[in-house]
Amino acid sequence: MNDSFSILDNVTVIMDRQLSRDNLLELKYWKRIVEELVAKLDVNDLQRIHFYLIFGNQPVVIEDADAVLNVFLITDERQTPRPNLYDGNNIIFQSYYSELVFGKVYSNLFAFPLGYNGHLDLDSPVPFSERKINVFFSGNLHKGRREMFNFYSYLRYLPFFAQHRLQERIKSVYDNKYPSSYIRFTSGFARGLSLVEYADYIKNSKIVLTPRGSIAEECFRHYEAMKCGCIVVSERLPENHFFVGSPIIQVDTWNDADKIIKNLLENPAKMQKLHLASLQWWQEVMSESAVANYMAGIIGKYGSQNID
Repeated sequence: MNDSFSILDNVTVIMDRQLSRDNLLELKYWKRIVEELVAKLDVNDLQRIHFYLIFGNQPVVIEDADAVLNVFLITDERQTPRPNLYDGNNIIFQSYYSELVFGKVYSNLFAFPLGYNGHLDLDSPVPFSERKINVFFSGNLHKGRREMFNFYSYLRYLPFFAQHRLQERIKSVYDNKYPSSYIRFTSGFARGLSLVEYADYIKNSKIVLTPRGSIAEECFRHYEAMKCGCIVVSERLPENHFFVGSPIIQVDTWNDADKIIKNLLENPAKMQKLHLASLQWWQEVMSESAVANYMAGIIGKYGSQNID
């Protein structure tokens, strides 16, 4: 079952009933994108479009039968296919989008960025040359991050359930892997640093480690770090518009990452270059305005035949 509410004219939010509005971490970013997009669309066209922001994997019933074009923004880490939406006058923007899951068979299905946690204050990051944290990571230890944990931890030879239990009890610290760094695993989502502390660390870090999420490859940290101009070191990401060609350093193993990080820490000029590249990529590809431009182009191309 779903709950729904409106945030703007012609914009409906639909979420799984077990969620609360506080769980909609992407909503602030997505709302800003839609506001930017609405400002770019022709008023007459806008009156014939209905936007749906969908959180979760429950079935969706289209409410605005009079809309000529329905535009869906969907976040679902399990990447649940929705064949009922792929037909008709619909355009679907899917976060956690991977061609390995969805394939290329749907001409109206497009990648969409997950975005940052809207509860974080990521404005006014510290100037890069003044940042005190060389390498930062704070996040939940789940099976998707076991490879990273095994690289840093002396608990690497234990079964995962034992690793998780012992890590929760002893709260091992891996800050000494690199000078002036903060690397720690937690026992659950949002069970480590407070929101204020976490945002402050991101804004004061040069390199941010971004292992995969619990199910999908991408997570909020990718976007939060890019927004603040951090150098992002990540496991492999889906080949979509938001990651291909980006300055994100993608690695196959954390041993490879370790070598790259140590080399970067000895090369301030290269770090400065990557910092500027991250800021530029955010502004030109991932920012609310850039994503709105991306969506407007798609709606103009694929929606014009239905709006005319």
